[in-house]
Amino acid sequence: MSLADLSRIEPQKLARIAPVYSDLVFALGLAITRDDGSPTPIPAVLSPTVVRAADLAARTRLAGRIGTAAFKVARALLASDRRGILLDPLAPLERRIIEATWPDIHRLAVSRVDFLEETQGRLKALELNAALPSLVGYSDIAAQSFIRALGHERNEAARNIAKLISKNGSNAQALLNALVLWYQDRGGARPTPSVALVGRRNDPHLTELAYLAQAFTTLGHPAYLASPDDLSLDGDEIRANGRRVDILYRHVPGSLLEEGSALAKVLAEPSRFMVFNPLDPHLESKATFAELSAAGSDPALARSYGLAPEEVELARSALAWTRRLVPGPAFGPDGTRIPDLPAFVAAHPDQLVLKRAWDRGGGAIFVGPFLAEVEVRAQIRRVFGADLDWKQLVERAVGDKAGGYVVQQYVDCPRRDLQYCDANGELRTGTGFFDFSAFASVGLEGPHWGGACRASLSSPVVNLALGGGVMPLLREDVARALVE
Repeated sequence: MSLADLSRIEPQKLARIAPVYSDLVFALGLAITRDDGSPTPIPAVLSPTVVRAADLAARTRLAGRIGTAAFKVARALLASDRRGILLDPLAPLERRIIEATWPDIHRLAVSRVDFLEETQGRLKALELNAALPSLVGYSDIAAQSFIRALGHERNEAARNIAKLISKNGSNAQALLNALVLWYQDRGGARPTPSVALVGRRNDPHLTELAYLAQAFTTLGHPAYLASPDDLSLDGDEIRANGRRVDILYRHVPGSLLEEGSALAKVLAEPSRFMVFNPLDPHLESKATFAELSAAGSDPALARSYGLAPEEVELARSALAWTRRLVPGPAFGPDGTRIPDLPAFVAAHPDQLVLKRAWDRGGGAIFVGPFLAEVEVRAQIRRVFGADLDWKQLVERAVGDKAGGYVVQQYVDCPRRDLQYCDANGELRTGTGFFDFSAFASVGLEGPHWGGACRASLSSPVVNLALGGGVMPLLREDVARALVE
């Protein structure tokens, strides 16, 4: 089944579903929070992505394997004289914590690998999100709201709707399972440990964190939203607003840590406190991803990172070709050796994408084939303060002093017809890009993860911060039950 299966739902029925779906997703938290605390709805895409259960399981396993390989690369870099690649861009406090704690970090409660699907149907991994992976709650909100809206339209009994939602799976449930497993492996004894979900005040993903807190509490684990200022320490206990919590789920970037704060103290001792994920920006740096990709075509580099043969093949076949944008020779996308990487990049704008290695939110991603688009030109001016052509853009990226850039092969992802809700909840149609994200735990066996899908009607960079929307991700048997 695919997006085309929506053609089996009458347009009149979709039009009736649209406002219900739009209201549901916003009420449950599908929104970005502004600096002033007001929520802005994330576009509600009504076109689901349908995936067979076996394929979904394979994609989450692939995401876990990529995370495991990235761990090896990052640890090897930090133990070498090339550690500056990962450490130099960090804030001073963040760097000190990483230098002291990275040998003790072996697990991830949650990570997210973002993929694009090539025209031939193959998936290519674009990056690993290991520090603050969003979409865990957003994906549940979109899928569950779609099932509810369509189920109500069909006059399904509430118990049948609940069964379909349960069958479709929950990433919030998988996250809670991962947190509890890690807690228990560390010797935690409480049968239903409490969780503090810590984000900045007016965190952009505040409504998603609130959804997760409610989901955890409904599943029997008391969960509280907290800001870094709400935290305190009482011996080995973490307290949020004075109340003991067993697990701290971090959603605060290391670059924003404050000296002497309770959060900084907790992250500086990940072996003492139950904080998941610990501080790990070195894992999700696009430089780490680029080095993993490079190891796929360089046997000596792969050996230096301790990669197994199957991980080398993974780097070669599953990752989009990615390299750190630094002067000198490199193996190109077709495996041939090129004498100078920046010169090659400057000569091939139609094939490549530039990404700032430490950027979040897609604000410093430049897609060569779309360089003439008005939005891309405006983005270049925002980042560099000038209207640059591709060659000038490459020169500025090579000279970047804020962590550097990587270059990645452009993945030709075809546009698809999409139905979505406008600001008034009315049904609209258009064409756009979409991606697929797979969640995984690393170093933990047990959580049954799913995925998430985002769509963009304007930008080839599919990102919520740039106006992208969230699509319902449905398992095939659930989708079939809904449309038949």
